[in-house]
Amino acid sequence: MLVLKRLRDCSVHQAVEVWNEGFGDYYVPMKLSADAYLSRFVNEGLSADHSLIACEGDRPVGFLLNGIRKAGDRLVSWNGGTAVIPSYRGQRVGSRLLEASLEIYRQEGVSVSTIEAFRENTGAIRLYESLGYRTREVLLQMKFGSNANTSVPEVQTPAGTAPYGIFGDRAWEEQGHPPAGSLERNGRVYTLRRGTARDAAKLPFYPAAEAWQGSWASLTAGESVIVLSDGQPAGYALYKRTFNADGRQTGIVLYQCEAAPSAEDERSILTLLLQAVYANPAGQDLGLARNVSHLRSSGEHLVHLLKQAGFVTTHELVWMTQSL
Repeated sequence: MLVLKRLRDCSVHQAVEVWNEGFGDYYVPMKLSADAYLSRFVNEGLSADHSLIACEGDRPVGFLLNGIRKAGDRLVSWNGGTAVIPSYRGQRVGSRLLEASLEIYRQEGVSVSTIEAFRENTGAIRLYESLGYRTREVLLQMKFGSNANTSVPEVQTPAGTAPYGIFGDRAWEEQGHPPAGSLERNGRVYTLRRGTARDAAKLPFYPAAEAWQGSWASLTAGESVIVLSDGQPAGYALYKRTFNADGRQTGIVLYQCEAAPSAEDERSILTLLLQAVYANPAGQDLGLARNVSHLRSSGEHLVHLLKQAGFVTTHELVWMTQSL
């Protein structure tokens, strides 16, 4: 008989085993070691108390991982992964896990439940829709193409001012303020301010609703860059740098990039933000991987700039929500 348990009541070995078997034929490689599995829980805010595992006798045959956290004045949940091993598919195991999770959300006082699926996973999307989820946004995964241009489009700088390719270099990090000669364009002076991901969340135009993995709260090692126009915030970007075991930077991942709704020169602001995020440290070519994750496809100007620069879409995710 199939029994649903809280994930806290099974061993890490069982949890990792059913994860790897359930995701063995997934769209992207998902195999994890025990250490990587535990790190995922910490880094993505998942909860063993609120997650579920489906067992037939002593054998785990499916799971659903949940995270619950506060966003503003409400509780939001996230389905951080659902899978059933191949031999038990088509037996409503996934449906039972989802239904039980919705009950957990209600018991915990969750206001909004969120979930994501690869756009081509139409079966999963239909199941989520049957349980009350509706598509809110399509999220993009992108990478810098190997045969593409080597930089994002540049904003032309007047003589005597600093080219914005230098933002993000060591001089900025050491000085804590822009180099002399901030960019002047269309009668406005633009400068940049760097900080933590939380700094961007304090902006009045930071979105009230956002995809879980692309939010400031999920980017524990994330950074922000804020564009100031005549001293007032006019846009921001959230990103994360990746490093190898030796501490050498290997890549940059962009999660959010937004201009303020009141901004009069959106293209310039977005371009400055992209240059600030993806610039080579100290102007050196370090062969950094440049990627985009969980970026809203509705930001048409931003997506156009990225594609123009040579970024290509690798996957599309459907971000779905349900009010409880």
